[in-house]
Amino acid sequence: MRMSRQLPSPEDLKPRWLHTVRDLVEWLDDLSPGEPVAVDSEFERTHTFYARPGLVQLATDRDACLVEPSVAEGCEAFRAFLSNPRQTKLLYAMSEDLDLFREWLRVEPAGVLDLQLGVALAGEGLSKGFARVMEAHFDITLDKALTRSDWLARPLSAAQERYALADVYYLLPLHEQLMRTLEVCGLLDALVEESETFAREQLLQQREIDDYYLRLRGGWKLGPQQQQILRRLCIWREHLCRSLDRPRSRVVADKLLLAIADTLPRTLTSLGGIDGMPPVVVRKHGGVILEVIEEELATPDADIALIEAPLSRDEQACYRNVKSALEKLLQGMPVPPELLAPRRKLEPGVREGLRDGGVPAFLREGWRGKLLADHIRQLETYFQ
Repeated sequence: MRMSRQLPSPEDLKPRWLHTVRDLVEWLDDLSPGEPVAVDSEFERTHTFYARPGLVQLATDRDACLVEPSVAEGCEAFRAFLSNPRQTKLLYAMSEDLDLFREWLRVEPAGVLDLQLGVALAGEGLSKGFARVMEAHFDITLDKALTRSDWLARPLSAAQERYALADVYYLLPLHEQLMRTLEVCGLLDALVEESETFAREQLLQQREIDDYYLRLRGGWKLGPQQQQILRRLCIWREHLCRSLDRPRSRVVADKLLLAIADTLPRTLTSLGGIDGMPPVVVRKHGGVILEVIEEELATPDADIALIEAPLSRDEQACYRNVKSALEKLLQGMPVPPELLAPRRKLEPGVREGLRDGGVPAFLREGWRGKLLADHIRQLETYFQ
């Protein structure tokens, strides 16, 4: 669907800066209650654990502006705006922006709509890039070459400013189009629910550092006590990375933690003998790693949650049957099967359904439950 009215090209966008906290407060005060506001951010985190903010962009259908990180950080009204569930915030592929606001401003954004999810619900493809959407909807070409440019340097180039403005300016007409499409499809509530669920689940994942080990592929092969040690090593590394502000992979990579928990070295020599183990890790952290191993071996935890193994043969058969059935049920509907039942939800859902003898909860609740209401009995047959 293309826009009927003509939009300015990215080259014609004129940057407006909110230079002070007072400027930002006045801009926020001019918002109408519930008025949609497009939000984006630029940052850098290649060599750090925490993202370093480089820019904040805001737009309404009347105005678009750029905000320095120091101004946003010093503005309590901006924090209140982000956390206000009654003020709709429009983002695109919002995961990293949410992480930034949580870590940097210590605020949990609410009232967020991820328009990338809206694009998927409208049947235009899962995880579709913003530039491709702009081309399809508005015949506007965005130059994404500046995506990884230095957003911490000052002054920003004119091209960077236009790029940053485009990322929020065009979200408003995109939102307008998507709302009309999703209303016709009866999927407006689905966008709200899916955006809220995504934000909530990502927050839990970000906070619950004790459970990071459960996400490590291949860890299910380890015995219970080895997984206990893996869990403790992951917690130790998490605290260390946050204190050093360095990425996990730059301290001790996941695959090395798995190898340590698998081989259980008891000396620095055996630790250093693990395939791919950097000498710097042994030199800096070897003593602590060996202490963790000894302590956990001495205090086994029988109640530790174990990493889920791959689906069994029977579970795989059920998974394939349910996935195929959902694909057939969605024929003629815009919703992609990968969004309705993503693998990360369907695999544990299959286990739940086979255990309880019924359709898993996530397919019976919310917008998914409404969409599948007439097909629940058919789906139940796969879990008997």
